[in-house]
Amino acid sequence: MNFKDKVVVITGAGSGIGAATAKLFGTHKAHVVVSDINLENAEKVAIEIRDAGGKASALATDVTQFEQVEELLQTVIKKQGRLGRHG
Repeated sequence: MNFKDKVVVITGAGSGIGAATAKLFGTHKAHVVVSDINLENAEKVAIEIRDAGGKASALATDVTQFEQVEELLQTVIKKQGRLGRHG
């Protein structure tokens, strides 16, 4: 899989399957936006990705709140210029 320089947003990435997914994308050279309701957990995962040589940032988002999801996407596009799309 080639995700080099793609921007990938993973929600629920502060723990469990979301964290594992975020780390996997990190190993495939994507810039991973680690999003979770718990910013501290998201930061920890982002640090793990960076410590392993990947690119990652963390943002707090409650996906049950539509406005927060909109803000997440707007922030990512503003900071990264885009979202990645495989294919």
